[in-house]
Amino acid sequence: MSGAIQRGAAASGASGPLDVLIVGGGVAGLAAAFELRQRSPGARVLVLEARERLGGNVRTLERDGCIVDLGPDALATQPGEALALCEALGLSGELQPPSDASRRVSIAHRGALHPMPEGLAMGLPRSPLALASTSLISPLGKLRAALDLLLPAGRSGDTSLGGLVRRRLGAEVHENLVAPLVGGIYGGDPDRLDVRVVMPMLAQTQGSLVRALARAPRPAGGMIKAPRRGMQRLVDALTEQLGEERLRHGVPALRARRREGLWCVEIDGGETLETRHLVLAMPAHAAAALLGEEAPGLAAALAEIQARSSASVVLAFNAGDTPEPDSSGFLVSRREPVCFQAATFAGRKWPGRVRSGRVVVRAVVDAERAPGLLDQGDLVVARRVLSDLRAYGRFGEPAWSHVARHEKASPLPEVGHPERVARARSLAEACGALSLVGASYDGPGLAGCARGAARVAAALS
Repeated sequence: MSGAIQRGAAASGASGPLDVLIVGGGVAGLAAAFELRQRSPGARVLVLEARERLGGNVRTLERDGCIVDLGPDALATQPGEALALCEALGLSGELQPPSDASRRVSIAHRGALHPMPEGLAMGLPRSPLALASTSLISPLGKLRAALDLLLPAGRSGDTSLGGLVRRRLGAEVHENLVAPLVGGIYGGDPDRLDVRVVMPMLAQTQGSLVRALARAPRPAGGMIKAPRRGMQRLVDALTEQLGEERLRHGVPALRARRREGLWCVEIDGGETLETRHLVLAMPAHAAAALLGEEAPGLAAALAEIQARSSASVVLAFNAGDTPEPDSSGFLVSRREPVCFQAATFAGRKWPGRVRSGRVVVRAVVDAERAPGLLDQGDLVVARRVLSDLRAYGRFGEPAWSHVARHEKASPLPEVGHPERVARARSLAEACGALSLVGASYDGPGLAGCARGAARVAAALS
């Protein structure tokens, strides 16, 4: 991929093709443009975004003296790519960890909230004693989990997280601990999620999962952080650094064709942009639609990479009508008959973001849990969430609500995901001067976006 940047080209005002066109103005696309600007200040780089606003899933709502993230509400500190990006943007001093209450989370199971045991990693115990006092696992289930320490080493071809956990620790640990935690992060069913993506540290484990987790190093300091005023600050910093001349939003890309050594991208309105290198920083299904006529084989491979739809529903209550718990929220077992997979009390998790007199809950609705619900209007969705919340506590009438929808926006790394990504990247390389970047390919969360952006920029500079 080297050679895309034309040395000495002017960043703006130059005629001829762009050096790099990035289609997709989420964090991955913006970060890739920023990294390229850092490495090659004179390159002609443009970010093209179909929607009016930049940032993709990252968006922070500020209303009524409250600050609530509508997409990711934090970035992972390990591995360190996301922190490195924040440092390069000058945001290090704005990052804060969540409150101590964030370590206190409940799990909704059989109509009640149960404290999540301490000493878990993605729902898996790091010690045989971690499950001793929890009411989420029956005595028989605890005995079954303890067999993990006695079962012989060896793998039976498990590539799903659910299959591995069931075999080593039993069904109860899978259904009552792992599924709620993994569902709160990825959505989907752990029986369909690839362990190599979700918990890579366990992908090569031959014996006890408990012993493997006990030996695994724990990151120093907090595992997540966020800017004080929400994740939108990251998007704002990226756009400020790039400048308006490198950004075009509200302009959908319709199709891409390879002609005479250049990529020609037709955009809404009839204009065609020419570029020496094309970077697709968009969900895989959208990239497939863009390339379908030019590269049908690649488009078919991209279409196999799965994504899920969800919605963030924010409900703000008067504090007197809705007592706020000591915990930061709760995760929901997949067997619970409710539409959301997790509910967070924003003021408990992020101190200073919710004004006095308000209790703010953000619930993440999973399209698979409530088929057809996200086809309804915002009021219907909000009322359904409120009804389901009341199964677990006293919630009054909301002072206001907000619904943010994320259609096929979250990658779902199902079994075989690494092979699908590798095949798509191989076919993209065969097309010439074409790169794929983003959570669909580089791993979950903002860390994956930052890692992919750095990789692409290094290859093109």
